[in-house]
Amino acid sequence: MNYTDFFAALPIWCQEALESAPLEYTLVIKNTSSCNLEILVRFLKIVDELGVLGFGYRCFWKNGETSIFAINRDWHNLMKIEGFNALNLDFITNELLLVVKNKINIVTRTRDKANQKYLLALDKTSVNNGIVLYNYSACKIDVFYFNCSAPEDRDVLLSKIAMLQTLVDECKTVLRYFLDSKEMSVHRSFCLNKEQRLLCFQNGYLKNTAQSGVNININGKNLKLSLIEMECLFFLKFGGSVTQIAQCVGRSPSAIKDRIQSLKIKFNIHTKDELISIARKDLAFLTKDLEYINNIGSR
Repeated sequence: MNYTDFFAALPIWCQEALESAPLEYTLVIKNTSSCNLEILVRFLKIVDELGVLGFGYRCFWKNGETSIFAINRDWHNLMKIEGFNALNLDFITNELLLVVKNKINIVTRTRDKANQKYLLALDKTSVNNGIVLYNYSACKIDVFYFNCSAPEDRDVLLSKIAMLQTLVDECKTVLRYFLDSKEMSVHRSFCLNKEQRLLCFQNGYLKNTAQSGVNININGKNLKLSLIEMECLFFLKFGGSVTQIAQCVGRSPSAIKDRIQSLKIKFNIHTKDELISIARKDLAFLTKDLEYINNIGSR
């Protein structure tokens, strides 16, 4: 597969994005093997079928650098605006530190959060209404952006988190090749100082994610929820059944039932409906919106 065949096989929004992208995008794609291009095309076609209209892959390296490979026309246009890149680096640095601190792997964005200066800059663009997945390793942190046309499309995509994770795992090597290439090196910039790098890469989070939990306060009562309990509440909020939750988080239905029972005991309630009500009314952080993360980050 050459560049012409690759371009012709892409969804329309991908073609528009590449037409507006920096020259380095074309150069690195032309130097990519046919096999890797086929993997990328398959990935983009599937996410297109899921309702995605823009995609981005950002990497934070252990040395404090960051770079992004974005297939989104609006993103490339935003990057041409004076001062936008500095605003972007400030925002994504703070977001990274907050998700690491609060043990969060999913962040959502939508136009109703446009009171924040950076998000206001994204208003009325396809960079809004998105889901952001954070994946951690010992030497780099991968960030995957999936942009949708409307909040309701984004919420549908939330129910397919497990599928998105599988897709990025299959395409991760190709995407990393792009950002590690000499062609894309001109787009790297430093955004993490020494203290921030220590927080992100040496705070024990990577080794203890499965065992770690999040402290919350409900009606004056402090509770600690495990990661799997958080995931259960997250999918319950969006109407997930026990079977669906089990499929999404990679556990058995019986394990999910046990976690739901544990949550009932922690919240001192008796029914699943009461649990769903709490998830929807009291646990705003289950949407992973930055406004809430900022609030708990300042406590």
